[in-house]
Amino acid sequence: MKEEFSETEPDEDLLVFHHRSMPYHALNTDQLIKSLIQSAKFGVESRKPTNASGLEFYQTEMGRGLYHALSLQAAQESSEDLVKELRSSSNAKEVTLIVYQPGDIETLAGQLSSI
Repeated sequence: MKEEFSETEPDEDLLVFHHRSMPYHALNTDQLIKSLIQSAKFGVESRKPTNASGLEFYQTEMGRGLYHALSLQAAQESSEDLVKELRSSSNAKEVTLIVYQPGDIETLAGQLSSI
């Protein structure tokens, strides 16, 4: 298959600052990265707990983000608790719980294809 020819738009139609100077307060790439890192560090530091109730809030707030970043699922007391949590999520309209036992790949494939 041959790629079709397409015309490139002119720079002045694509670039915000084409033949214009950047605003005086605009950051360059290195400054932007440093600013984002500093902002993130401040966000974490400002949330560090100083008492017992603060620790509980910190664990709840930061724990979900940590589990997400590490692609982990928090342990649930039971499968019913897991389904309740998934159903309460604003992202889930329907929840199907699939139980998988190692070595049972045919059953898993059947369950996935029936969804």
